[in-house]
Amino acid sequence: MRYPYFWDKEKRFTFLLQVGRKITFYTSKPNREVEDFHQRCIEAKNWTSSIHRDLMKFLCMCTNKSFGNDFSDLLDFAVSLQIFFQAMPPYLKNIIKHPTHFILLKFPSLFMSVFDVVRRSPLLVTQMGLQNYF
Repeated sequence: MRYPYFWDKEKRFTFLLQVGRKITFYTSKPNREVEDFHQRCIEAKNWTSSIHRDLMKFLCMCTNKSFGNDFSDLLDFAVSLQIFFQAMPPYLKNIIKHPTHFILLKFPSLFMSVFDVVRRSPLLVTQMGLQNYF
């Protein structure tokens, strides 16, 4: 089924990762899509407070960056979580269990919020290479 509500968790997470890998480039300048992301991605407004402190420190160290309470940083965090999961200490892996489930359960409305903004922008769909999702 093409309707995203019926996608399995892996497909939802893969979509978020694809957007997350490119989001910084496409949202570096103010535009309508950036404003839409800010309005729709409500969970991103204070997301860092819901992440275990040691997990945040570990990913900041691995990526050499700081994550802020912004939708693009939340998506970047999801990408980093996937990339560095195998390198995590066992106690952090035990907290995460599986990056897909962790992100989608911790931020349940994130996927549909991001999907909705991207769906409304044919330019983003094309530039991010997301045509196979639509």
